[in-house]
Amino acid sequence: MLLSVRLVNWTSHTDTLLEFGKGANLLVGVMGSGKSSVFDAVSFALFGSFPALESRKLKLEDIIRFGEKRARVELSFLWKNKKYSIIREIEKNKTDARIYEDGKLVDKGQNAVTSYVENLLNIDYDLFTRAVYSEQNNISYFLNLPPAKRKEEIDRLLGLDRFEKAAKGATLVANRLKKEIEREKLLLNEKNEKEILEMLEKTSSETKVIEGEIEKVKEDLGKTEKLLAVSKKNYEEMEKKRKTHAELSSKISSLKGTIFALKEYEKMKMPNVGELRKKKEEIKAKILAFRERKSKIQKELSAMQKRAGEIAEKQKRREEILKRIPEIEEKIKSISAGRTREKIEKELEKNKAKLIECREKLFFLQKKIEEAQVSIKTVKGKDICPVCLTKLDEKKQEHIEKEWEEKILGFKKEFSEENKKAAEFSERIKEDEKTTGMLREMEKQLEFLKKNIPEIEDGRKIEDEIRKHEKENSLIVKEEEANTKLYSEISEKEKSANEIISKKQALENAKMELEKAEKQIAEIGFEEEKYGHVSSQYQNAKERYSTLKVIVEEKEKLLKEKKIKMELCKKNIEQIERSKKYISRIEKMFEDFAIYRSALADIQVKLRNELIEAINSALVEVWPMAYPYSDYQRARVSADGKDYRFELFSNGEWIELEKVASGGEKACFAIALRISLAIVLTQNINLLVLDEPTHNLDANAINILSQAIEKTLPSLINQFFIITHEESLMGANFTKAYQFRREKTSTDPTVVEEI
Repeated sequence: MLLSVRLVNWTSHTDTLLEFGKGANLLVGVMGSGKSSVFDAVSFALFGSFPALESRKLKLEDIIRFGEKRARVELSFLWKNKKYSIIREIEKNKTDARIYEDGKLVDKGQNAVTSYVENLLNIDYDLFTRAVYSEQNNISYFLNLPPAKRKEEIDRLLGLDRFEKAAKGATLVANRLKKEIEREKLLLNEKNEKEILEMLEKTSSETKVIEGEIEKVKEDLGKTEKLLAVSKKNYEEMEKKRKTHAELSSKISSLKGTIFALKEYEKMKMPNVGELRKKKEEIKAKILAFRERKSKIQKELSAMQKRAGEIAEKQKRREEILKRIPEIEEKIKSISAGRTREKIEKELEKNKAKLIECREKLFFLQKKIEEAQVSIKTVKGKDICPVCLTKLDEKKQEHIEKEWEEKILGFKKEFSEENKKAAEFSERIKEDEKTTGMLREMEKQLEFLKKNIPEIEDGRKIEDEIRKHEKENSLIVKEEEANTKLYSEISEKEKSANEIISKKQALENAKMELEKAEKQIAEIGFEEEKYGHVSSQYQNAKERYSTLKVIVEEKEKLLKEKKIKMELCKKNIEQIERSKKYISRIEKMFEDFAIYRSALADIQVKLRNELIEAINSALVEVWPMAYPYSDYQRARVSADGKDYRFELFSNGEWIELEKVASGGEKACFAIALRISLAIVLTQNINLLVLDEPTHNLDANAINILSQAIEKTLPSLINQFFIITHEESLMGANFTKAYQFRREKTSTDPTVVEEI
């Protein structure tokens, strides 16, 4: 049972709270007053949508009240002795949803809350809009559909479309199974089982012959392998001796050449290298002393030259500063034009404050212009007012557009005047900021220059010292060059002496190595003829082994191919057996699906008949309340495989509704059918909403409906809602009744009063 709903900035509602009770609840008001928006909000709270949103007559952002940033709907309902509350919020590009059970949050997020509600109530949006709530003037939904579409929609509403879908799926699978059986039988016929068995027997005999040949060749290969191992060992020993003999012969030849080349050094006298080294060290010490003194003088000279440069630079800078100070003072007087910097800064702050005021006013005026332009665009070319959702004719559109265009002209004129003022203040600020910046910078420069005037220094003394050091440095350089030349000459003599010593030592070493090599070559005892015989034996054994190994490999390769062929034959035979079993299994499945399709059709017909019987039972009670006349005593729904028919009973026979009923009679039948569908399909929630049920009803029919609301409907439906513009229903006994009022030609909100 619905307990309450609250609409905040929802279309024409600013903040509307409605509380509901068991039995009949009334929402009455003129067209466009915002009463239908209440159950659009209820539908949105439960399922995140409502009919106008689903059909795209409205966008989500159109729900938000004009001029507001967000909208909210809060719904409370009682279910199985627990109180549930749903809150959904809408912003321009954002939505949010939460659901509470007895005050505790149980889920959040748009889709999550919708799924929670569907599972909780065992009803989805589609069933809700068909059986519980349909949008304004859409009560006769099923009456306006062509036969095929009506059958499809009612089957879907009653849940019978699932059997249709299942039957189509079963037919599709059966057709696929039939094609699969045909394909498998065709493949099986292409395979010759007799030929495959003959090939298997022949290949098996050939395999046994090849295996015997391989065994004989492998025996011969084993004997050859042993002979190869012995000959390889003899060859490797002889090859090792041959390599050693060749290496020693080459070494002896090389040593004899070395001895011949060094023979001239044998009779040379051994030079005195120690005396040459002693002289070289003495000269090296002198050179280092000269370099040390020269380095010291050069450092002192560099420091003096640097100091002389600094004195000259200070003098030059002093002259530049003394010249620059009066120039800056004169420039300050010229820029300030008789005003102090402090006075200019005070005027600057005043102008900035005025500029901020202008800009704030400009921003406010720009927003006003934009809002007015948006209002014109929102109304232009639309049949329905986005604020009140009422119909707009051409005259109303022109009137609204003219009002907003006059406002825009006034805003733009004021904007232009204020913009001109802002430009003037901005120019003054720019000039004063430039002047104060220049004055501040020049004052800093002047202060810095006065503090940093260099003192005068005498540089003549340091120049005398520089000349003295330069003369001394020149004498040291000459002495260093003379000693360096002498050092090089002694180094060359030392190098020649070391070379003679090295050559004499190399000659003695070569003689010793030659004697040792000649002794080793005699001990080896290598014979070239014996080496050739051993090598020939080894090569013959190796070739014999390789030939036999190739034969074995070829035979084994052939054997492998024969075995693969045998396996392929066996697999083909196994595959043929599997195909036979597979065909049998698919044929059984094909028969089962035929039985399944027949059972689905029988169940669908049976369930359809049961549901129609339940709906017709409900119509027996509901029809007299919905239709107040005696010409059509009863109403019913009948069906066959192609359509659902709506029929009325008159003069002892059943007549199709579409052939005889007027618009009002069809409306009465639609109301009765809606109530009956709600009783049958939504017994668990026992809720019904009738939006404009008096459409096409005359005064007598309205009076009968009013009596039914008071006396009969409460016994059939636990809670129901009447949304109407018919004020004559206000006299009926409703649990809760609300009257809606709103000025449709303005942006005023909906006003709701409990009656």
